[in-house]
Amino acid sequence: MANQLRKLMNRVQIIGTVKDVNLEVKQSRKGNDYIKGYVEVTVKDGNKVNSIKVNVMCMESWKQYAGLQKVKAEYNTGDRVRINASIDAQEYCGRNGYMYYNTINSNSFTRDFEDNGKDMAIANVEMIITGLEQELKDNVCTGNIKVSAFTVDWSGKVIELNKLIVGEKLAEPFSNIYYEGVTARMTIKINNYVEVKESEQEQETYGFGTVVNVGGSGNTYVNNFELIGGDMPKGVDVAYTQEEIAQAKRDRELAKATLMNEEPSNDFNTDTGFGDTNFKDGKEYDPFDYGSMPF
Repeated sequence: MANQLRKLMNRVQIIGTVKDVNLEVKQSRKGNDYIKGYVEVTVKDGNKVNSIKVNVMCMESWKQYAGLQKVKAEYNTGDRVRINASIDAQEYCGRNGYMYYNTINSNSFTRDFEDNGKDMAIANVEMIITGLEQELKDNVCTGNIKVSAFTVDWSGKVIELNKLIVGEKLAEPFSNIYYEGVTARMTIKINNYVEVKESEQEQETYGFGTVVNVGGSGNTYVNNFELIGGDMPKGVDVAYTQEEIAQAKRDRELAKATLMNEEPSNDFNTDTGFGDTNFKDGKEYDPFDYGSMPF
């Protein structure tokens, strides 16, 4: 039997303004209370406004439960908040096939912090790089690099990191340092925003003044993990070995194959913004009702 894979660093910190608190207390089939749902936070980054959903799932017996009761009862839209979290993933098989996407899962919330007014949505993640390729758009290189990588949580679960990208300005120095198979701690900026393209056009009008058309049809939706920095690759004494990397790939293939062989579930709502998706035909899954779980 293979050994459990070593845990890798996976820390997220979000500072922003509460947009929505959607938490509820439910009961498992065994009668145990738990809190689940999400808190949505607005995070400003220059002229960009990110909307990030942070998943919440906590049993009454866990130490975070009392703090989450306070979040549910007292946190309001407009509150400034700092959230410690981690990157995770959800996957399922639906009528439209296999789906896999990353989520942000909460560890703690606080409104009691030294707030300088600066927002952030940053992750420090140790990862193993498994592939690099040039990003193409309309068969033309954008200058960005698409990165394939994974991390491993405390339980040994392999978490593939989707939508990892290195911007054009950092592409060359990144390529000079990192390559397939290395282990490194990276700094990630979490992006989930809309680029609104405004088109101003003066035209003759029989009304008043200048007509300005603000077009929404050209909007671009940006949803990715942007690599903005990193340490030098880990040395052989702490880096994942080729055997561990091979085991991680086998573990992921087995998890996916097991899921694919199960009876397909109906499609979920996947409008996540790095958020929660526990819906089937408009009905919510109980994460502790294993008879209804899609995964």
